[in-house]
Amino acid sequence: MKKPKRRIFLTGLLAALALLILIGLSFLHTMAAQEDSELSDSIPVSGSLESGSYTHILLIGADRESGGASRADVIMLCSVDKANNKLLITSFLRDMYIPIPGHGNNRINAAYAFGGAQLLKQCLQESFGISADHTVELDFEGFSAIIDALGGVEVSLSSEEAAYLGLPEGRHLLSGPQALRYVRLRATKNGDFDRTWRQQTLLAEIGHKLSAAGFASGYKCLQSALKQVKTDLTVPAILGLLPDILFASAGEKCTALQIPAEGAYQSATVNGMQVLMPDLPANRAILQENLS
Repeated sequence: MKKPKRRIFLTGLLAALALLILIGLSFLHTMAAQEDSELSDSIPVSGSLESGSYTHILLIGADRESGGASRADVIMLCSVDKANNKLLITSFLRDMYIPIPGHGNNRINAAYAFGGAQLLKQCLQESFGISADHTVELDFEGFSAIIDALGGVEVSLSSEEAAYLGLPEGRHLLSGPQALRYVRLRATKNGDFDRTWRQQTLLAEIGHKLSAAGFASGYKCLQSALKQVKTDLTVPAILGLLPDILFASAGEKCTALQIPAEGAYQSATVNGMQVLMPDLPANRAILQENLS
């Protein structure tokens, strides 16, 4: 079996760290806005993370543009190895054609429309053997609001990406709407594979900007936008994960993966849809290898 390509992030903050910081700021904002007497009822103040080496957090970017049921436009799994201070970001391509419990076979992003985060988690468990411990959900409006609250995010654009955004090639400060178009772009040579790397790249840039701004500035500019983040992570869970992610970043133990992996899928057309038919046993094995 051909091994998948890995991309090593040599800088300090990854997509998962960026989002965990955002979530943490959101919870702190909620806590600050409430009376002390209410805190014990609204925010869990005790508890521990799941047993075992890894904690898996499912990051979902939801497409709500057309109204009604939402499909998952971004599906990422942040896997934090607490024992060895390692971090793996796995992007699941939205066009994978897999079994969706109770709904037959379909693209994986349809699972979110059929049954929300819970059904999407069930798909990952049954097809790839991965159990997500927590979820983080953010829609397009919330994503754009976060970028604009930060004052935009700088990204280096290739000639194809720049042409799509109507900009010259090179590094640019993108607004919220521009950043959204950037992460949704699929009309490049490698289609959705390029697109998932762009998503990871932009989220890492958000983390860099938050880090450079400092806690106080980051909290002030994001406190309104972060109301649109939905998660089941508690404050103790966030605080428990951050040190592990920071150690992983400092030790350059951060890797990224795409599923389906190279050599473990076939392109096909099903009912007029362009889809990716993953070799499920092969992809399960690749995931387990990367998590070992």
